[in-house]
Amino acid sequence: KRAKLGIDANRDELLGDDTHESEDQRARLLDNTETLERTSRRLDHGYRIAIETEQMGSAIMEDLHNQRQTIQRSRGR
Repeated sequence: KRAKLGIDANRDELLGDDTHESEDQRARLLDNTETLERTSRRLDHGYRIAIETEQMGSAIMEDLHNQRQTIQRSRGR
């Protein structure tokens, strides 16, 4: 029994009381997870805006192309 207590005491001495540290690590992990989720949402939102902008640009280019063809046909007549 004494040997076991000695081993436990030595273990505690080597490892220390990490209850407070593990709570701090857990809190930091949760904060980092929340920050990562917010950043991911921002990136997703930015990606969606970029896709919409690209689609609008493509539609405008197509309209301009059609208008150019109309103008060229008009000149040809």
